[in-house]
Amino acid sequence: MKKKSNRTTSDLANPHDKFVREVWSREEVAWDFLSRYLPPAIASRLAPGSLRLRKDSFVDGALREHLSDLLYEVRLQGGGEALVYVLLEHKSYPDPWLEWQVLSYLVEIWRQERRQKKRRLTPVIPLVLYHGRRRWRVVPLRHLFEAAAGLEAYLPVVHYELCDVGQLADEELQGIILLRLALLLLKYVFRPELNERLEELLGLLGELSDQRDGLAFLKTVLTYLAAGAERLDEKRVKQAVQKVFTDKEGVTMATLAEKWMEQGFQRGIQQGMERAQEATTRESVIEVLETRFGPLPAQVRRQLEAIHDVARLKQLLKAAIQAPVLESFLNKSQ
Repeated sequence: MKKKSNRTTSDLANPHDKFVREVWSREEVAWDFLSRYLPPAIASRLAPGSLRLRKDSFVDGALREHLSDLLYEVRLQGGGEALVYVLLEHKSYPDPWLEWQVLSYLVEIWRQERRQKKRRLTPVIPLVLYHGRRRWRVVPLRHLFEAAAGLEAYLPVVHYELCDVGQLADEELQGIILLRLALLLLKYVFRPELNERLEELLGLLGELSDQRDGLAFLKTVLTYLAAGAERLDEKRVKQAVQKVFTDKEGVTMATLAEKWMEQGFQRGIQQGMERAQEATTRESVIEVLETRFGPLPAQVRRQLEAIHDVARLKQLLKAAIQAPVLESFLNKSQ
């Protein structure tokens, strides 16, 4: 399988990354998120008002389509500082090699500190944010090694915190309004019941005390829905916008909202439909291969992620079903 790169459509192909960066770049959202979803013993050590977002990104370009990252630096109560590394897994299913990737990114963060001639490295707290349909299940890094008995002490262990929004009840997704809305959108963006929840979700914006902020965030939300949702009903979106915002904010806000939505649909809905078919077919290929042959090597997964031709993915699905062994599939997929 030859890797195909297409930076021209990367932003359209990854609306989840753009949405999370826009939302979690707000310090008030990031602080509220970390305060609530890090373990209390860790969150209580963070000094209020000290959180700062760094612009660094450590995700390999080949994985950018399904991983995003944000790095925060924060002072600790009582002195010292730490880094909080938030990694978003925005595929509809978790990558079994996620722990390997987390370790790679942590090492790269520390390598950067060494280049800066720091005498001591900064502790990093990894927090994985996942919103796929499947329950989170990855292979522990130590289980990826073929180690003889007695060598267990030499196998690496990766510690990270997990926020799996898909497995949390709506009432458990708490926080300031922008954070709660963002988490709910991430939870439902892959689900068919999104359309039934639109009025309720958009209604949260009406609770903002600063209506200008609500107006700006509405544009972010509608752009994300149009480009990122797999089964979005355009008519239901328009009805929700009209019902929620016409009564509360008058014609101006409803008119602007509809304009943004139309722009978003024009740019994103066709790509979204094609992307949904592509993602579903690719997921089926991976499911068949892992059911028949066990966890896939990371390189094979990356090669499959790089294929965006639905017809080609359908050919690979047929090959995955018919292949007697994984090597046979790999030979046919060249």
